[in-house]
Amino acid sequence: MRSPPPELAERLWDVADRALAQGGELRIDELAELTGVPRATLYYYFSGKDDVVGFLLAQQLQRGTDRIARAVRGRGSAAKRLEAVLRAMLQTMAEHPALCTRLMGGMSSELTGRGRRADRARPVGRLAHPDGIGFDRGPGADAER
Repeated sequence: MRSPPPELAERLWDVADRALAQGGELRIDELAELTGVPRATLYYYFSGKDDVVGFLLAQQLQRGTDRIARAVRGRGSAAKRLEAVLRAMLQTMAEHPALCTRLMGGMSSELTGRGRRADRARPVGRLAHPDGIGFDRGPGADAER
């Protein structure tokens, strides 16, 4: 994979969730249409969809890490900085939920030995809000109630 120029990286970042949230696998044709970038340009920088997903996941991790590092270096007590770190983590996840789903699905697959198929990851289960409010997330959510 070649490192894409900043403008292309931002275009990909801007459409990442739309491209990944459409269900199924990421398609280069759809990505080209969403970004307004020719397919040939995408293939110049990426060998295929797995390369693009890998790039987007790396971007998610880098941006999240930067946001969290700023929160850690912030002013205030340890409790205030911890709160800022948690908020930074949640903001990062909320910014691109489909990317986070892919990232978490890939990590889950690695931990459970199901192989690296992050492009097939689906949100599963029920997420709990600290106030006790539940949020349904995908297949299997009813089974956990």
